[in-house]
Parts: sequence; structure tokens; C-alpha cells
Amino acid sequence: MDLPFGLTTFQLSLPSSSSGTPRNPPLTRLKNMIRRAVLPELLHTILLPESRNMRVFVQALLIQEAYKQASSDLHFDYAPHVHKMWIGSDGGNLTPADLLANHREYALQPSERPLAISLLTLVMFAASSLALSCTSVDLLIECLEHAWKSRPVIPINEEHSQPPWNTQTLTLSDLLSLLQSVTFHLSHTYAAITR
Repeated sequence: MDLPFGLTTFQLSLPSSSSGTPRNPPLTRLKNMIRRAVLPELLHTILLPESRNMRVFVQALLIQEAYKQASSDLHFDYAPHVHKMWIGSDGGNLTPADLLANHREYALQPSERPLAISLLTLVMFAASSLALSCTSVDLLIECLEHAWKSRPVIPINEEHSQPPWNTQTLTLSDLLSLLQSVTFHLSHTYAAITR
């Protein structure tokens, strides 16, 4: 079943117990086993139709990175499990918290953006199929620039390594509406110039 990335998946990325609750080792092990079994299925196809979904997904990536840095058993690498990813018309918007009218709890702070782009790049380009709305192309470009800049340096006399991505299919949607918008603006600009 493919669901938009939301709170359920985000909650699965959280620790097994909060700091205020006493730990129950058998229950914690069971919950971790469930996480390890369920997360790969939930991550197979990532749907990010809105900016809120994108920010929740990025927050989950940031949490996993914190677990990795802490060498926690809770760390789970998302990239190998994402096979398809779709970013909708508003999904590429990683607006900072102070510019949002709502959903502030999921917003990125400007200082988090470089790490978020780094983590998102790994997951996006691990997917064999990537689909984006034309309005999310800026995010794709930012991730491509990051992937290109962070590739290993290869001496001139050696063969180039493979590109740092696995994406085989790239689909752009809403192309017609983008072309109509560009045509509309160009026709008005042309009309203004020829007067």
C-alpha cells in the first residue's frame, strides 16, 4: 500500500520510548523488530504531494542522521528501501518556519537546510523512479548540484566513476500548465514590447 509520507511513518522513526517512560526491554525489542519489518514496506514508494509531507520526511531523515551519529540501534538507512519517489506541486517547498502560516513544527530552520539537502539527495537519487511536478524542479536542481559537488575527485588519467545516483526514470508532471504559464507571460511581454 502506498501512502503519502505522514505521521505514521514519521512516528516509526522515533525512539521506542520517550525519556519519561520506563523502558520495557522485551517491548522495546518487539517495537524495534516491527520497525525493521514495516519501514522497508512503507519506504518502497514515497509520495510527497505537499510541502508538509516533504518537511515531515526531511525531519525523519534528520532524526535518522542523529541516530547514526549517536551509533544508536534506532538508526535506519532509508535510501536502500526507496524505489519510487513522487514530489508533488507543493512538495519541493522547504520553506523556513518563520515564513509558514501553519505546520511550524515540521518546518526547517535555515541552518538545517544544507544537511537536509544532503540527506534528501541520497534518498532521492537512490530511487530508481523519480517523479516531480515542474514546480519542484528547483529542489531537483539543488540536489543535483549537491550530488555533483560531493562526488569524489578522480585523477585525470583514471576513468570516471559512475554518477552518484541510481535513478533510471525521471518523470516531470504539470508540464502543460508550466508551458501555458510561460506562453501567457511571453505573449503579454511581446504585446507590451510591440506597443
